[in-house]
Amino acid sequence: INAEYMGEASGSHQLIGSVESSLHQLSTEPGLRMAISNNKGNSGTLVVQYAEVRQRFSFVEYVKSGFDISLVVAIDFTASNLDPRKPESLHYRNPVRPNPYLTAIMEIGEIVAHYDKDQMFPVLGFGARMQDGTVSHCFPCTMNPQQEEVAGIQGIIDTYATALNNVELYGPTLFAPLINHTADRARVATRTYHILLIITDGEICDLQATINAIVSASKLPLSIIIVGVGEADFGKMDTLDADDVPLRSSSGELMDRDIVQFVPFRDFASAGKDALSRETLAELPRQFQDWAHHAKVAPNGQYPAGRPAAVPQRAANRSACTMCERSFDLFHRCHHCRKCNAECCRRCLRWSRCLALAGPQQKVCARCYVPPDV
Repeated sequence: INAEYMGEASGSHQLIGSVESSLHQLSTEPGLRMAISNNKGNSGTLVVQYAEVRQRFSFVEYVKSGFDISLVVAIDFTASNLDPRKPESLHYRNPVRPNPYLTAIMEIGEIVAHYDKDQMFPVLGFGARMQDGTVSHCFPCTMNPQQEEVAGIQGIIDTYATALNNVELYGPTLFAPLINHTADRARVATRTYHILLIITDGEICDLQATINAIVSASKLPLSIIIVGVGEADFGKMDTLDADDVPLRSSSGELMDRDIVQFVPFRDFASAGKDALSRETLAELPRQFQDWAHHAKVAPNGQYPAGRPAAVPQRAANRSACTMCERSFDLFHRCHHCRKCNAECCRRCLRWSRCLALAGPQQKVCARCYVPPDV
């Protein structure tokens, strides 16, 4: 068992030491206390107040049980993509080969589509000026607010082309509205895990709002894949990826789990067929399992109960030492025998010295004390 300390400011982890134990010891000994040691000596004490053994299911088991994987596609319609009618545009409809947006949709969509039962996919746009003159950072590419979904991957492609003809590329680039919108879908769905695929060409302008949205969504059945197209500086995307430092919201809340994967399209443009999809979907099974494990969701719908360890009685259960009957107070506090869990004062435990067992020496009460020569 490795004990880690998380710094308050950076969120980075530092190893403060390690202890050795067994599954049987953790799950059967109440109030177990173990010394944490490192190369400099003793660095503290680990107190096990609760231990539980849970089964961890595989991603395949969830898929086989009928769990649905729902893909939500979000497309960047900001002006930095350039005029779609010009060849230098990232939205240019090249008759010879698909543009980066179409490539990402087809490669990732065709794989995820196999796990989607109804083959209906929401298609969203952001950063465009609509026909009424308003700028929208989350709109249905169908141009119908009552119908976000389209049928099949070809439906996504056709709807993307329709949206290009009905909106003006504008800006800025904001992610938070997309993430919050998809999170709302994830909150009400049952036995469905959502994948939000955001395809974008530039740096985001709402970094903190996006971090807040990701932290909030990290408890939900949702993963976010960001594919960066073009030659922009995607430095902020590495922050959202959170592989090294976990995200923290503006209120101080830490992300529940990692749900973001960022992939720069330019690194895979010439890597061959399926290279992009392999990279972007590589973390999905683990992210799905992490969510299911923390949410206690099993393939059959009922998570098996864990095997809890015994929880030590707290000091509030007794008002005096079981050995000398001296009352507990602010200066004479309650301690526990490390063998029978009796509640004793510090003086009685000090009198009993230490019990040498096969494991590390631990203080015990007078009843459990065994002299060293026995």
